[in-house]
Amino acid sequence: MENIYSNIEHSYCNRPAADQDRDEDMNVNEKTLPVELMNSSTKATNQNYRRRCPTLSAMCFGLACVFLVVTVLVLQIQISAERNVNLSCKNMLVEFNETINHIQANYSQRTTEKDRLQHRFNSIEAELRKRNSERGYHFSDERKSWSESRQVCMDRGGDLVVINNVEEQRFLSSVIKENTWIGLSDIKMEGFMKWVDNSPLNVMFWISGEPNNAHGNEDCVQIL
Repeated sequence: MENIYSNIEHSYCNRPAADQDRDEDMNVNEKTLPVELMNSSTKATNQNYRRRCPTLSAMCFGLACVFLVVTVLVLQIQISAERNVNLSCKNMLVEFNETINHIQANYSQRTTEKDRLQHRFNSIEAELRKRNSERGYHFSDERKSWSESRQVCMDRGGDLVVINNVEEQRFLSSVIKENTWIGLSDIKMEGFMKWVDNSPLNVMFWISGEPNNAHGNEDCVQIL
């Protein structure tokens, strides 16, 4: 009996090696199953990441290229605009300088023409004065009163001019350029105009109403 119990006890404590190995395998499988699932999930995540990474890189590269192209276009437009502005300013400056040169040349030409005409006028005026002197006329540029002017003429052996006909009046009007005293006044008798040689006054070639002794204070006569 003791042997039987001992065998049973021995049998209970000592299971077959195959059963023990199976139990160990089951325990190992149970322990390693979560690790394998985790590794499988990690591999799937890594694969998805690897698949997405080139796509994201391509998108970023594309956006960078677009940004670079836009930047280059904007810079090119700005440079082109500045170049056009500079060219326009340069053309305006050239045109302005040409206009200034044209004005200066035109001014020089007009100045030369003015000097030529002034010289010609002076020559003609000198010739007229010479001819008038030969005809007995003397024209003075001095500003004097009627009495003072007459005295100058008398000192030269003459008198203020007496105009007896329309031809002489036209001649004197063409020569004289400013108001000039003539030998007509009412100094001796107020209201009665007489020439310095006491010849009568002929008003046929005078302006209508002249001489009129306006305001009662016109004593001497000028030719215009």
